[in-house]
Amino acid sequence: MYQLLEKLVEARQTYPQLSILLFNSHADARDEAMAQNIMADYHGQKLLTYSGDTHAKQTPGTACDANATLMGQVLKQHYPAQIYSIKLRYAGGTAWAWEDTIGVQKVSVTREPAPFTSQISANADFNLLWNIGPVTASYPYLATAAEQQNSVSH
Repeated sequence: MYQLLEKLVEARQTYPQLSILLFNSHADARDEAMAQNIMADYHGQKLLTYSGDTHAKQTPGTACDANATLMGQVLKQHYPAQIYSIKLRYAGGTAWAWEDTIGVQKVSVTREPAPFTSQISANADFNLLWNIGPVTASYPYLATAAEQQNSVSH
C-alpha cells in the first residue's frame, strides 16, 4: 500500500491534471459514506477506484448481511453508464491479511479456473471476472530512514 501511494504521488507530479481522492470512511454505514465521498468529488471525469471486492460489488448484500448496501451498488445507482466493476479471481496462493492472526494466509481457489477474463451480465455483482492465477503474499513495506526523511521533505 505504501508503494502504491508513493507511485500515486509520483504520477501526480508527472500528470498535474490527475486527481487523487482518498475516500475511505469509518462511519457506521461505511460503504454508503465511501460512495458519498466519491460522488462529492466526481464531475464526469474518468474514475478508477481501488477497493476490496465486497466494496466494489454492484448489488446489495454480503455473506454476513443479505441487505447490506455497498459502495459499488450506490455508485451504480447514481452513475449506471459510468460504472464498471472488476472482480479478481485467484487460483490459490498466499496473501498478507488479517484472519485469525495477522500474517501470511492461504488464499483458497475462488472457483474452478476460468478463462483469463469473463464478461458477465450488466445486472451481475461485477461486470468482469479477471482470473489472475495464484497470488503470493506481499509483506508490509517498511520505508528506510532515508525514504522516510525524503517523504517528509516533499
